[in-house]
Amino acid sequence: MHDELGFRRYAAHGGDLGAGITSRLAEAHPEAVVGIHLLAAAAPAGYDPAGLTSEEQTYLASAVAWQAEEGGYLHQQNTRPLTLAPALADSPAGLLATPRRPSTGSRAPSRRRSGPTTSTRTT
Repeated sequence: MHDELGFRRYAAHGGDLGAGITSRLAEAHPEAVVGIHLLAAAAPAGYDPAGLTSEEQTYLASAVAWQAEEGGYLHQQNTRPLTLAPALADSPAGLLATPRRPSTGSRAPSRRRSGPTTSTRTT
């Protein structure tokens, strides 16, 4: 597209799936991409685990533990979103059953809070 518009260099933006695509675009064409803006951080295409710091290794271990403990709903939405869609769209009870677990925080490892959490009440 930059050839068609006549720009030698450009910036790119991406969110959700686009964050990964934008990251790969910048990796593949560093001579053309001036900068990127992401709404989500994409995992690197590959890395050498031996080059990780102890903090990075600790974070990755906590991310794996979080995924195993809290990632079921995310996995369901990523692999079979239409399985849950009718219940969420057509049933108040299905919508209320959507996982909101303030007792565990249900957050990514880097965003967990140590204090009390709030939840939405329905009557």
